[in-house]
Amino acid sequence: MSRAQGCSHTRGGGGCNGGSCCLTPAQAAHSPLCPLLDTTLHPNLPPISPSSSFPGRMQVRGLLLLLVLILLAATTEAGKTKKEKAKKDGSKCEDWRWGPCVPNSKDCGLGYREGTCKDESKKLKCKIPCNWKKKFGADCKYKFESWGGCSAQTGLKTRSGILKKALYNAQCEEIVSVTKPCSSKIKSKSKAKKGKGKD
Repeated sequence: MSRAQGCSHTRGGGGCNGGSCCLTPAQAAHSPLCPLLDTTLHPNLPPISPSSSFPGRMQVRGLLLLLVLILLAATTEAGKTKKEKAKKDGSKCEDWRWGPCVPNSKDCGLGYREGTCKDESKKLKCKIPCNWKKKFGADCKYKFESWGGCSAQTGLKTRSGILKKALYNAQCEEIVSVTKPCSSKIKSKSKAKKGKGKD
């Protein structure tokens, strides 16, 4: 057998001498001793090509290209949405002047406010609270402290608030105070105490 086709194993476990692997072509194909077997010495073995991982690289490139296309589509869609919003608004005027919130019925609840800018006008939805905040309207926003104790003289609780935000250039007071009646339990207790005092 010629050395180009292979050689027999040595008792030392086999090896490579003189740049060629001392294994038969069939053994060398499955042996870790000759990972870089020269195919010129073993013409029966398939050549080792660096392009054997080419399909895997193509898959990675394909995924990257797909991600780029998805990002481009998302960016384009966002741009279209902004343009559509601008078209719906249809106004380039910036110096808008808004009136107070006008409820649709009674003196609180849902309503609208009207704005004007040069020759343009439009309406926006708004809401006036129907609870104890009603007196401050829809545009004056306050930060209130906790309710105080019940006053035995007036039978009322008091709390104050500091202006947090004034919407639509509304004229708001910096500090306000509100009151509400004490609970019925406290009233009944105070009446009972008065009755005992009379006796």
